[in-house]
Amino acid sequence: MERSPTATLLPSQSRLGAPRRFGRWPRWYWMTPVVSIALFIGMMATIIWWLTEQEMALKRDTLLRDVESAQQTMRIKLLSNQDAIVALGRDIAARQLDETTFNVQAREFIDAHRELVAIAYLDDMRIARWVAAAPQLTGAGFRRINELVDEPESFWAYDLARDDRRPTYTRPFLAPTGDVFLELHVPVFRGTRFVGSVVATYSVAQMLEHLVPVETRRKYKVSMVDEGGSHLAASTSRSVAEATLFYELPVDPPGFGVFVRAYSYSARPQFSESLLLWLVLGLCAFIVWSLIVLWRHMRRRALAEQAVVQETNFRRAMENSISTGMRAIDLQGRITYVNAAFCRMTGYTEGEFLGRIPPYPYWESESLQEHARNLDLILTGRAPQEGIETIVVRKDGTRFDARMYVSPLIDERGIQTGWMTSMTDITQAKRVRENLAAAHERFTTVLEGLDAAVSVFADDAKDQRGELLFANRYYLQWFGNDAAGHVELSGSMANEESTDGVAHEVFSATAHRWFEVRRRRTEWVDGRIVQMQIATDITQRKEAEDLSRQQQEKVALTSRLITMGEMASSIAHELNQPLTAIANYSMGTVARMRAQLAQGRTPNPEDLLPALEKTSAQAQRAGAIVRRIREFVKRSEPNRRLTDVRAIIEDAQGLVDIEAAKRRIRIEVEVQSHIPRVPVDPILIEQVLINLMKNGIDAMANTGRDRLSVRVYATPAQAPEWLAIDVVDRGVGIPEDALEKLFEPFYTTKSEGMGMGLNICRSIIEFHQGRLWAENNARDGNGEPGCTFHVWLPLVRGGARAVIAEPEEAALPPK
Repeated sequence: MERSPTATLLPSQSRLGAPRRFGRWPRWYWMTPVVSIALFIGMMATIIWWLTEQEMALKRDTLLRDVESAQQTMRIKLLSNQDAIVALGRDIAARQLDETTFNVQAREFIDAHRELVAIAYLDDMRIARWVAAAPQLTGAGFRRINELVDEPESFWAYDLARDDRRPTYTRPFLAPTGDVFLELHVPVFRGTRFVGSVVATYSVAQMLEHLVPVETRRKYKVSMVDEGGSHLAASTSRSVAEATLFYELPVDPPGFGVFVRAYSYSARPQFSESLLLWLVLGLCAFIVWSLIVLWRHMRRRALAEQAVVQETNFRRAMENSISTGMRAIDLQGRITYVNAAFCRMTGYTEGEFLGRIPPYPYWESESLQEHARNLDLILTGRAPQEGIETIVVRKDGTRFDARMYVSPLIDERGIQTGWMTSMTDITQAKRVRENLAAAHERFTTVLEGLDAAVSVFADDAKDQRGELLFANRYYLQWFGNDAAGHVELSGSMANEESTDGVAHEVFSATAHRWFEVRRRRTEWVDGRIVQMQIATDITQRKEAEDLSRQQQEKVALTSRLITMGEMASSIAHELNQPLTAIANYSMGTVARMRAQLAQGRTPNPEDLLPALEKTSAQAQRAGAIVRRIREFVKRSEPNRRLTDVRAIIEDAQGLVDIEAAKRRIRIEVEVQSHIPRVPVDPILIEQVLINLMKNGIDAMANTGRDRLSVRVYATPAQAPEWLAIDVVDRGVGIPEDALEKLFEPFYTTKSEGMGMGLNICRSIIEFHQGRLWAENNARDGNGEPGCTFHVWLPLVRGGARAVIAEPEEAALPPK
C-alpha cells in the first residue's frame, strides 16, 4: 500500500496517543486557540473600552447640554425679572406708584419669583424708602425702611447704576442673615434728574433652587461659584472629590465672575452588568491560564502585534478624520507628508505628492511667481500669523480659495526638520463676506433713498461733540456733514437709554422745521455702542394740527356765543329785576329824605342805611350776572386748575335758571358730601353743563314735567376713582338709532340746531381725560321717562391726580 504523506505525527500527538492520521494537520492549527483567545480578549477589551469611551462622551455631552440649558434658563428668567424691575422703576419715575401700591406689586412679584427675597426703593440719598421682603426676611433686619444702605457692594452698584444709567448687578456678598445675596440696582430718572434706585435682592441659594431646572439638580450636584471657585450655594452636600466630570458656565447677568457649575458622578453598575463582566473576565482568565505555559511566547507576540496594530490604526484613523488638510515639507520644500483630507481637497493621491518639489501640482499656472514668493516666505520663517490666502487648483481643473497656516515641524530631539502647513477651504466664507458687503451696499442705498434724516452718532468722552459715523442724503441736505444736527435733534433725551425707540417731536432751529425723531442704541461694525437716529419731517402735519386746534377753539367760542344769544332775552329779564329794585330803593330813599326835610327834620342816616344796603346788594347781583356772562363768552386758552365742582354747577345753574323759570322747570342739584376737587378748566366744564341742562330743558318742553336733576358723586367701585355728573331730564328720550350718532359733528335732532354742541362737549370732556355718553332712563329700570347724560372726570385725592397720563382702556368708565 502506498504511504500517505500525512502519516507523520506531531510530537504532542504521539504523546497523547492520537491516531497518526492527525499528524498531517499543519502546525498553525494548534495556534488556533491562541489566536481565538487573543482575538476574543482583544475584541472584549475593545468593546469595553469603546463602550466606556462612548458612555463618557455621552455623559460629557449630556452634562454640557444640561449646564448650557440651565445657564440659558437662568439668563432668560433673570432678564425677564430685570425687565419687570425696570418697568417698576418707570412707574415710580412717572409717579404712578405710592408706597402701598409698590408694596402690593413687589410682594406679588416676590411670591411669583421665589428667587427674589426683597425689593426696595432707595431715594437719591441712598435711604430705603419702600421695602417689600419675602416672609423669611421679615424681621431679620437685612433692609429696613428709612435706613441708610451702606453695604460696600450695594454702595458700589448704586453709584455705578446711577452713573451708567443702566441696570447693574452687585457681586455676591454675605448678608447679616448669613445668606449669600446679590442685588440688581435699576436707576430711576425723572426726566434727567436721578431720583433713586429700585433694588431687587436675589438669594443665591434660592436662585439655584428656583432657576435651575429640577431635572438638572436631580441628575447633578449644581453649585453657584464665584470667580475664585468658592462655592456660594450647592444643590446637595455630596463631596466634590467623588465627581468624575464637571462643567461650568458664567451667568450673565449678573456677571462679575458668577458661574453655574455641575458635577457628574459615576453611576453604580447594575448587578446583571457586573455579573456578565466578571463572567467574561473569569472565562478569559481561565482559558489564558490553561494555555499560558504552552503558548506564553506566542501569546506575548500576539499581544505585542495587536498593540502595534491598534496604535497604527488609531494614528491612521486620527489622521484620516481631520477635515483640515495637512502638508509637511522639509527645509528645501520637498513634500514629505500629506493627510487624507489634503488629498481629498486637491484630488491627488498621496503617492502623487510624496517627494514632489516646487512647483506643486495644485499651483495655478498663471500665478507661479506669486506661489513661489509665498513658499519663500514659508521656508524663511516669514509667513504671516494670519495665514496666507491663495487659490488651489484641483486635479480636475476646478479651483477653490484656501487659507494656509504655517508652523515649524520639530522632531523628538527638538530639531526643526521642516514646516507643517494646515490648509482650510474658505470659498464659502469668502462668498459670505462678499454677500455681506453687497447687502451692506444695498442697505446704504435704501437709507440714502429715504425721505427722512438718518444719522449714526458715536459719543466720545474726550470730545463732547462726538463723531458722526453715517449720514444719508436727507440729513446732509438739512444739517451738512456735522454732528451738531444729530445732537440738536436728540434734544434733552440724548443720554436717556429709556427713550430708545420712543418717538418725540423736536423743532430744529437750524432747518426751521419740525421733526419726529426716533433713536436707538446699537452696536457699530467696530463694536462701539452708537446712537442711530431717524428724523421724519412733520412740519406740514404740525401746521395742520395747529390750524385744526385754532378752528376747534373758534367753534367752541362760537358755540358759547350762540348759547349766550339764545339766553339773551332771559338774561335781560334777570338784569331788569335788580335794576328795577335799585331804582325803587333809590326813589324811596329820595322821597323819605324830602319828606323829612319838608318837616324841618334832619334826615337820620340809620333810617337810610337798610335801603342803601339793599340797593348795594342788587347792584352787586347785576354786576355778578354781567361778569359771569363776560367770563363765559371770553375767548381764552384752556387753563386747568383744581376747582370745586359745586362752584361750577352754581355758575352754570345761574345762567340756565332764567330759561328754566320761563318754562316753569325747577333744577334740582344733589352733590355728594366730601367730593374732592377736580383738575379742570371751569369755563369749559361750565359750557358743557350749560349745554346739557339746556338740552334737558328743551327735551321736557310741552311734556308737563317740571324737574331736571343734576347729581354729583364719586365712583368708589372704579380704579382709579372718577367724579360722575349725571344730568337727568324727564323728556321723551332719544331714539335708539340716534344714540350712536348723537355726538357726531353736524348731527342734531332739533330743527334749529347746528349739530355741534354735543360734539364740542365730548371734545372738552376728552380733553380732560374723561368720558361723556348718554342713555335712556328706561335702561336703568327706574321707570322714569327721559334721558341721562353721564360725565366722568378724573378725581384728585391727597393732592395727586387719579390719572396722570392718558388712561388705559381698563381704567376708563364704560361707554
